[in-house]
Amino acid sequence: MSLLKAAATLVSFVITLQAASIESQHHVETATEQRQMEHEFSGVREYKAFHDVLHPLQHEARPNKDFKTMRARANELVTTGRAVVKVGVPKSVKAKGVNTEYDFAKKLGAFKSALAQFKNRAKKGSDAKLEEAFDGVHESFETLARMIPNVPPKK
Repeated sequence: MSLLKAAATLVSFVITLQAASIESQHHVETATEQRQMEHEFSGVREYKAFHDVLHPLQHEARPNKDFKTMRARANELVTTGRAVVKVGVPKSVKAKGVNTEYDFAKKLGAFKSALAQFKNRAKKGSDAKLEEAFDGVHESFETLARMIPNVPPKK
């Protein structure tokens, strides 16, 4: 084998290893994120139910531009999202004080608006507008989730 071919083979091998390492790291981060989210939702089952619908849309449908699936699951996402809104400010957030409770209520209002926009765009918006609205729902939900203190699950 010539030196040039050997070098090309080595470069190809290194690139393959780097790609595998990046993919492996993504799976570790996703699994870690999932465990953290489940812990964060402890005691607020509506948040977990919403996340169970949101997660495959965010990590499977959206990256693959599978707007058909996003539209097909829109009602389910909106319904579970409305349950989150109905919970209002969770007790664990109220315990943190008035300022936090007020801020959470404002963010919950933004989440409610994002859900309404997503519902509308799922029915009659372009794929680009649907994706934009979905991102709004996802981001506003993550903001709420980060505000909920870690509470151990009830036994």
